[in-house]
Amino acid sequence: MKCPILADLPPPPPGKTGWPWTFETPPLPPARPDGSPWPRISIVTPSYNQGQFIEETLRSVLLQGYLDLEYIIIDGGSTDSSVGIIEKYEPWLTYWVSETDRGQSHAINKGFSRSSGVILGWLNSDDVLLPDALATVAGALPDPDEQVVIAGRAEIRDVSGTRSIWVVNRVPQTFSDVFSYFDTYFAQPSVFFTRQALNSTGVLREDLHYAMDLDLWLRMAGQVRITLVDQHLSWIRQHKDAKTWCETLRVVDEVEHVLRPHSRHVAPGIVKRTYALARQSRSRAWVAVGLSSITSGDRKNAWLATYRAARARMGTVGSRGWIGLVLRLVLPRPVRQLVFGVRTGN
Repeated sequence: MKCPILADLPPPPPGKTGWPWTFETPPLPPARPDGSPWPRISIVTPSYNQGQFIEETLRSVLLQGYLDLEYIIIDGGSTDSSVGIIEKYEPWLTYWVSETDRGQSHAINKGFSRSSGVILGWLNSDDVLLPDALATVAGALPDPDEQVVIAGRAEIRDVSGTRSIWVVNRVPQTFSDVFSYFDTYFAQPSVFFTRQALNSTGVLREDLHYAMDLDLWLRMAGQVRITLVDQHLSWIRQHKDAKTWCETLRVVDEVEHVLRPHSRHVAPGIVKRTYALARQSRSRAWVAVGLSSITSGDRKNAWLATYRAARARMGTVGSRGWIGLVLRLVLPRPVRQLVFGVRTGN
């Protein structure tokens, strides 16, 4: 399918301007510079109750100006406005369905099984492709029959999508880099791969719910070539319901579970540093749990989180965050309010 132009799509909601609301990527020339056709790109969007974000996601794919796009939406039976929004864009979708599934990995695999593209990728229903992303990816693949991962940079933005929080500029280039997850990582919406690469390594593991992308990158990095593009291809939305941000402890646990069988293929120093950084991330997550528990008035759970933060990494004891947590627990309420300037539970 040739991408639609801005005038073809439904008008944006009131007050929405810029990319991808009132701005579009200019259409590509009929062929690549060497005269070859543009390779077909298949994008799968797994969706579940992200009605406040999904329209921006859809438009960011459809307005790429790409000449051979296959766009597939697999919705898990959303009960919010998602299905109504998807239906608005149905004329420009290759396939979509809304039905109960077994989770995000299953939804993505379902989408891939219905695709026919040479290049594949998935874009979650709260993330956004940037202009020219697909053309850039296609331009980095001279031979469609290669087993290749194509990765670019990305940006993390706030819930509104208007404020940048940080930028993912360091992109893994080797298997050891991919293993070093807490130092450098692939920003998933900015990663694409050929069908040959997926066929050689297999689809996403459906028993994983947080680190299924890392598991796939590790399997691919051991077998296929990684090509980096020096461009931001997407931005990732940070919000309170995004599982990567709100379930940090489970993320770290699953990341360690995925890394463990690959550790024998990586230098001992890298393994040691990666697990040390995992402990640090787990400890910081427990501090966050403790602070949240104080805010909700659950001091017993806050004390438990304080202990678990120290147990995860003894170096946390004495850190600013851990000391702040302890002070909120031990100081009398008037002193807490004076020191921290906010209410901190009972």
